[in-house]
Amino acid sequence: MKRFSKYLQVVINTVAESSEFRFNHLLSFLVIALPLVFMFLLWKRIFHVTGQIGEFSFRDMVTYYFLVVLLYDITYPGPFWEVIDHIRDGMLNIFLTKPISYPAYIFSLKLGINLPYFLMALIVLVSLGIITGFGKYLITPSNFFSFGVFLLAFTFAIVLGLSLSLLFSLLTFWLEEGRGLDFFLEFLIGLSGGSLLPISLYPGFLRSLCSLLPFRYVLNFPVEVYLGVIHGKELAQGMIIQVFWCVLSYVMLRLLWKKGLKIYEGVGA
Repeated sequence: MKRFSKYLQVVINTVAESSEFRFNHLLSFLVIALPLVFMFLLWKRIFHVTGQIGEFSFRDMVTYYFLVVLLYDITYPGPFWEVIDHIRDGMLNIFLTKPISYPAYIFSLKLGINLPYFLMALIVLVSLGIITGFGKYLITPSNFFSFGVFLLAFTFAIVLGLSLSLLFSLLTFWLEEGRGLDFFLEFLIGLSGGSLLPISLYPGFLRSLCSLLPFRYVLNFPVEVYLGVIHGKELAQGMIIQVFWCVLSYVMLRLLWKKGLKIYEGVGA
């Protein structure tokens, strides 16, 4: 129990620190959330012409983008800048001399940052939905089982997103500048993660390709589970693939961590 209490304390301390910057969270999220209003108006016009697109109704589409904006930063698997700076500047030495697991510390740190941000995002989006009117189109889960499956898929999405985030960050052991990787990942995640368009609406080959990549399972998959767009055999297969990527990313993370430490020189410490 003591082993996990120190990481829980990191989460608590980070939540407290992050809460002190509520106004910054509010402003930064408003910049992200406001385009949702224009997306709502765009799809409203499109669905005025066609009542259904694939398996998506207008309410499905509004709820889809609402959840994408809400969950995007929570599960986003891009590089974690703190890790990149620790490795590049030699600050990792400080953590290596302490009786803690650095990956577990980073997981705890990111969870502590995300929790208050998630609550602020939820408040802003709900308020925005009431003010602009798109809130009345949001879909609530049809039953507790469906909502439970969504929560399970969302939990795995958080784990997978955190694992991939740290995995990409550890590439800094071999790269002189790890930040450049983010430009490529931002495009790839946007395309295959479903933040631009639901994967279910992609052409057959592209949809199949995205279904094999891990990025779909950090965002698009749990959102489509919530909407009930995927079900039955496809849902079971999706859950299996999501768990597979969680396990594989964890194994790769441990491997990269061990190999990275062997070549780490602590330059800049």
